[in-house]
Order: sequence, then structure tokens, then C-alpha cells
Amino acid sequence: MLHSSTYSTALLPRFMTKGVRVTTIYHLGTSAANSMSLGFVHRVRHPSAEYGPAVILEGLALRRANHLIAISEFTRSDILKKYSNIEASRISVIYLGATSRRAIAPSGETERLYDLWGIRRDEKVLICVGRLEERKGIRFLLAAFGILSHDVHVKLVFVGAGDPRAYHEYARSLNIEDRVVFAGRVDEPTLNAAYGLATALVHPSVMEGFGLAIADAVASGIPVVATRVGAVPEIVRDGIDGRLVRYGDASALADAIAEILDFHNESRSERGNASTRFSWERTARETMSLYERLVAGTSSGVET
Repeated sequence: MLHSSTYSTALLPRFMTKGVRVTTIYHLGTSAANSMSLGFVHRVRHPSAEYGPAVILEGLALRRANHLIAISEFTRSDILKKYSNIEASRISVIYLGATSRRAIAPSGETERLYDLWGIRRDEKVLICVGRLEERKGIRFLLAAFGILSHDVHVKLVFVGAGDPRAYHEYARSLNIEDRVVFAGRVDEPTLNAAYGLATALVHPSVMEGFGLAIADAVASGIPVVATRVGAVPEIVRDGIDGRLVRYGDASALADAIAEILDFHNESRSERGNASTRFSWERTARETMSLYERLVAGTSSGVET
């Protein structure tokens, strides 16, 4: 997915633009589409977001840009692999930031969510933050959650926009519908509160260019169970920030979740440093520094 404002600028004819054209790439649309089956592509409800025209125009946008910002080493490597005509020197990696949401979660709002989402005070809470879509691995997570013993007192809360009906039916078929909550899209205070009550965050995606939800969880000191895909291993250190598993292995995901639920307080002192590894201040500083270098190179007649 390309940053929308620079994406449109990169497509303008050369005589209509002045200065340096910089495009930020979250992940390649072609990679997102290729990571799933053809049947998945047919089920995409919002094709214009990253699977439709963006895929068709992706190569043109990348080639027309003077410089590219990739939000992870994975994304940079993916660009170089799929677009061999783009020089490595034209791509800089600037990570996105992370927010310690648990630290800013209002205690009263967190308490309210227990009642709103039907969570008992003695239950542990798994949260999955992201849009309800196939690429996010929702069915994979539900299958793994169904493997967990019903003796484990835990609720799985999905936070994010999207139509939950098909997933709710799948949860019912697994006999876990009473243990699953589809909270829908929420505002920022509610999102912060969700992190505040979370025992762990589960992120079962099939592909990620970065993973803001997991970066926020690590910055909040919340253990993460995620798939070992895309840029996720750049954010989640297996055995320190949480556990990484292979996508599609429901038993391994269930085992990792059970382990985190049993030992979620361990290694806490080593976690929570994503706010230093990934900060919005650092993102802004590195982006501004890059822009200044590129503009200076243009002004001095050096081609960028």
C-alpha cells in the first residue's frame, strides 16, 4: 500500500511537479494479493484500498518517484525483489512509530469495557486489533482459539472495522461464540482501554509490511503472539516480546497462546522497549532529515 498523498504526486506528469517526489510504501499490493489464494482476492470487499487500481498503478508510482521510503526492511527487500529496475540507493527504511497505549488508558474506561464486552474480572483477555478481513488471519485465529480448553478462562476480543457475520458463524460452528467478542471499530480512548485490559495481543496475519498493533502492544509491555511473516520478526523478538508461529499452524498458535496466558508476567522487564526502538518522534526526525538531503541534492544539481 502506497502513502496516498505522495502516491498521487508520483503519478503526475513531470512538467506538472517541481522538487522531489517521495513515495512511502507500507507494503506492495502485489504481495498482499499474491500472499492469498485467488478465491481470497474475489472476496475482497474494498479492492480500491490495496488490491485494485493500486496494484495496477503500483509499478508506475514506484518508478516515477525520485525516492522511496519503506516502512520496514521486509518492504524494502520486497521492492528490490519485485522491481529489479529500482536501485537500492533510491530506497530508505524509516520505521513507523509505536504508542504505549496501556500507559495512556483511562482506568475508568478500562473498567467500563469489562461490562460493555461481557468480560468477567477473573477472565484473561486476548485482543486482536485490525480490520476483519481474510488477510488478517481471522479464521486461522478462531480455529486456534477453538483448540484451547474451555477450562481456560479467557475472552477473545476483535477490535476493528469490518463485517463480523461470517466470522461469528464460524465461531458458532466451533462452539466458541460465547468466548468471542466482535467489538467493531472503536475510538482512540476505547482502543487505549482495550490495550489496558489485555493479557496479550494476537496478530495472526498472513502478511504485514509493519504491524502498528503489535508495535503498540510491545511498547505497552503486552506480550504478543503473532505469525512469523513480513516485518513482524523485526518488531516482535521471539521469546522476549512474545511468540512467533508459522501461519496456518492452528495447533502451534493455540500452544503459543496457552503459553503466553500461563506465563504472561515473565520477561516483562525486557519488554516495553518498542517505544525506544519505534517512536513517532524518530519517524518524523528521520523523514525530515531525508527530505532535507533530497532537496539539497536537487538544489545543487545532483540527481536524486
